[in-house]
Amino acid sequence: LAGTLRTARPFPRPTVEMFQVGLATNYMGQELMNPPNVEGWHEGAEWIDSGSLVERVNFASQYLGNPDSPGVRDMADRLASEQRAQFDSATLVDSCLDLLGPITVSDETRATLVASSEACEQDDLTTRVAETLRLIGSTREYQLA
Repeated sequence: LAGTLRTARPFPRPTVEMFQVGLATNYMGQELMNPPNVEGWHEGAEWIDSGSLVERVNFASQYLGNPDSPGVRDMADRLASEQRAQFDSATLVDSCLDLLGPITVSDETRATLVASSEACEQDDLTTRVAETLRLIGSTREYQLA
């Protein structure tokens, strides 16, 4: 949640909408300031069930897939400034993975991301970056990072 918001930067200043984002952690199974016991929250896959995973994927997709988010625009601008504006899908996926973490994904996940990027019919780099980030946000590797 925090990493997704720090990356996308959807809120340039404090707003009422931020309260709703705080409530989203409840739906994801980790209520803020209320861990299940004194040891804190469980880590890794042991606390995720199908409902909380769907919430996490939808949350990441909502914020990372928004081409109007300042963080997403900044990533697209950064890639364009590195003169990669016309790079292939594999380079786009690798660049987005690097900008997000870097995140290491399995070969199967990478192949799926590249194939999806190739299928994207958008010419606008910001939109292509947003779509690629949306897909990365839905991967197991991103959700468990």
